[in-house]
Amino acid sequence: MKKFLLIFAVLTMIFSSQTFAEETKNEEPEPYEKSEFPTWMLNLRRSEIVTLGSVPFTTLTVSLAYSTFQYATGRTSSFPSPFNKNASYTQDDIKLIVGFSLGISLVIGVVDFIITTVKQKNQKKIQQRKIQESNNITIIPTVEYVPQNTSPPQEKKDGTEEE
Repeated sequence: MKKFLLIFAVLTMIFSSQTFAEETKNEEPEPYEKSEFPTWMLNLRRSEIVTLGSVPFTTLTVSLAYSTFQYATGRTSSFPSPFNKNASYTQDDIKLIVGFSLGISLVIGVVDFIITTVKQKNQKKIQQRKIQESNNITIIPTVEYVPQNTSPPQEKKDGTEEE
């Protein structure tokens, strides 16, 4: 009896789901437009990507620098390679390396944010100057038009024109 109820329940779920299934359209999400986000948010996202992307490189650089420092000061007798799994880094050493690498990566991201913002402001100022210069129309005549059989009016010595 239990098998019959189980089979009946499974068949009921299968057929009812096909009966009440709605027709789905193949709707792809619309891509974001350039004007959908403010520029500061795009700059912040860029600096976040730069920060997180620089973490592996700064970690490697800091660990190499720390190993060089340990070897140069005589704290270790051989150069501890950061690629060696058996390297003799203590917990404090690892915390120091990770902290410095995260701090340097954060500084890189902030500097990128500042540079990008300053560049965009300079470009905006240049565009505004171009717009202002294009609005100021000045007409400079290069050649004065003189009809062929006439000569330009001559001035008398008293400042009046001759006809």
